[in-house]
Amino acid sequence: MLSLILGLILALLCGCVAACVRIYFRQQESEKEIRQLKEVLQAFLSIQERNIAEIRAELQSAPAPPAKKTSGPGPGSAAEKKNLAEEPGPGDLLYAESQEKAQRRRYVWELADQGLSVEEIARRTQLPLGQIDVILNMRGISQEGSKPPWR
Repeated sequence: MLSLILGLILALLCGCVAACVRIYFRQQESEKEIRQLKEVLQAFLSIQERNIAEIRAELQSAPAPPAKKTSGPGPGSAAEKKNLAEEPGPGDLLYAESQEKAQRRRYVWELADQGLSVEEIARRTQLPLGQIDVILNMRGISQEGSKPPWR
């Protein structure tokens, strides 16, 4: 009878140890996924900070708007509208840049849809591997071609 009780206690103890081991490995996997997500977010943040710095530099180097005339045709005249239409403003530069980035992002996604590797996409677009990875992660495609586990 004592050996039966000891056998049951031992079986229960083994079950508890196995459960603890599973919990430990799941925690390790979760921590790994969190580290990977943190790296992706840091790369994305770095790119965005660089983009902001570039935009600020462009805005600072953009020509100042023309001074308003105190004499001559009034505001809204055809001559003033012509001057405004000819000179691109900072908003136009930002719009053009965002359009260019959107086209680049769509091109990277298109290449990924064709089954190209991250390295091949980087070679064709001449973008860094990290930036390609960030663009693909924005869409939900990991380097392995499947959806990341957090999506």
